[in-house]
Amino acid sequence: MRSDRRAGERLLLGGTILGTALILALTVSLFVSGLGRFGDDDAAQVAAPTSAPVPTAPPPSTETTPMVSPTAVPAAPTTPAVASADAPLVCLDVGHGGIDWGNVRLSEDETEILTYEKDMVLAQSLDLEARLKQRGIGVVLTRRTDTEANPDNKDINGDGEVGDDVNGDGRIDPEQGETVSNLDELQARVNICNDAGADLLMSVHVNGAANTFLNGYETWWVKDRPISDESRRFAELVAEAMGAAFETAGFETTFRGAADDTQLYLPDEDEGTFDHYVMLSPDVPERQFVGSKMPGIVVEGLFLSNDNDYAFLMTEEGQEAIVSAYEQAIVDYFGMGSSGPLNAPALAAPTPTPASQPASTAVATPAAGPTPTPRPAPPDNPDPTTSQLLDRGKSGRKEAALTFDAGADRGYAEEILDTLKQYGVKASFGMTGAWAEQNPDLVKRMADEGHQIFNHTWSHQSLTGASTTSAPLSHDQRIKELQDTEALIREVTGGYDTRPYFRPPYGDYDASVLKDLAEAGYTQTVMWTCDSFGWRGWTAAEIVQYCGTNPEPGDNILMHVGQGSQDYEALPAIIESWEAQGFTFVTVEELYQP
Repeated sequence: MRSDRRAGERLLLGGTILGTALILALTVSLFVSGLGRFGDDDAAQVAAPTSAPVPTAPPPSTETTPMVSPTAVPAAPTTPAVASADAPLVCLDVGHGGIDWGNVRLSEDETEILTYEKDMVLAQSLDLEARLKQRGIGVVLTRRTDTEANPDNKDINGDGEVGDDVNGDGRIDPEQGETVSNLDELQARVNICNDAGADLLMSVHVNGAANTFLNGYETWWVKDRPISDESRRFAELVAEAMGAAFETAGFETTFRGAADDTQLYLPDEDEGTFDHYVMLSPDVPERQFVGSKMPGIVVEGLFLSNDNDYAFLMTEEGQEAIVSAYEQAIVDYFGMGSSGPLNAPALAAPTPTPASQPASTAVATPAAGPTPTPRPAPPDNPDPTTSQLLDRGKSGRKEAALTFDAGADRGYAEEILDTLKQYGVKASFGMTGAWAEQNPDLVKRMADEGHQIFNHTWSHQSLTGASTTSAPLSHDQRIKELQDTEALIREVTGGYDTRPYFRPPYGDYDASVLKDLAEAGYTQTVMWTCDSFGWRGWTAAEIVQYCGTNPEPGDNILMHVGQGSQDYEALPAIIESWEAQGFTFVTVEELYQP
């Protein structure tokens, strides 16, 4: 975890950051909704007791709190037609609502609330819902208006305990000191997702902290569950998409990590309290709580309490960056990526062939670069009707290949290229067509500086569907993914041919995939001997320890250029460690020479 996550840097419970004047003026209880154990957004806070809500400020009135969305937050578009019955289904847990404000932004004199988290995340979620439905993805929300998920204060989990209805009139009036049940509210939210049969859960929040220097974005997933690997994968996709969107917008902030929530500072002193974010929790029978059944994450999209983050959140550009990142990550999770714009109306639209694009959008063919060194011939393939799998080089020479996959954001590609140039090392890049289309300058630089480029499909969809639990691509879809990428890279570089080398997204392949690859001219399928796991959130030190200390001849290291990975930080130490042990680094096609 990052060093800034300490016990002293925790949110006030309930997510509000209130000045003394406002606290004295407004003193009514507020329940905490949507997050773990019963705490809210910043992961360093202490769990709230289950017996009593946390004192904080009330809503503006005793009735349903009116929306106070900032004018800069775009209104949600009209919701289009519902996705087909066999489409994937996402449950968006819209954080907070009603008398639970979540985090707030105060005026400079701390006497006025300028922005409510509950309003901002509702606007984001409605916008995201419309975009996903246009892409053919089904959506269910835990709330659609400014209210709680359990507004009638029912005993949802059947434990006989409800909120404190002091006057017994059947409704909760915060001005009378009445509160709802935390656990019933959370169970109501989880039930909405479970009852809908959702395939994926995302709990949407905006962060805040008493320490106003804290900034950035983070995602959280729950460890030690059968669905943990998928939850982690989605958390990393969301973090990577947010980093790319912020970079495109020219906004600088901190990536605080995509981590499992066992790293939270949430002491478990009371028997029967939760060990995880409640929205993502497994069943807790001793509390009569039924957990979520699908992979899921909690996302914290910047800090209301930080001046820089807040200024960006209050712009249309900022809201567009966040919502489009959520959209892209969900589309990528289901393997439904597209090379078109993020808010394209159709998922199933074929990837455009670069040669057929209008002149105004086609990538200009650059001037020819320096004459390249002749590339070595591919290794012999005993069966040309199927692609050959390459993992470890067989020559016995003390050589290794550094390979970097580039499929999402621009990330640290420039820094990686600078480091390789500094050390005089040639590497290999597995590249999607969508990435190449967005970063033609880097593609050309890779080719000009003598690095190898191999095809990684256009959209990074699993060809078999194994890692994305989606349908396998058809023969024609696979061929098109390959040919479109091949054509674009050739155009951008002035003639570089990626054939016959291919790297499968997620490492997924089967006999039919290998046959289709060979038909398209990709007779060499590049695998790896060591995955750095930088994409999983490993630190640079962990990456060096795992992939940099015990080299063997012919090793092929898998790394990534994306912002969500620390591979670029580990790269110098890996190069120096291996070279100190007598190894040299070569491209993949050089590694497999006899």
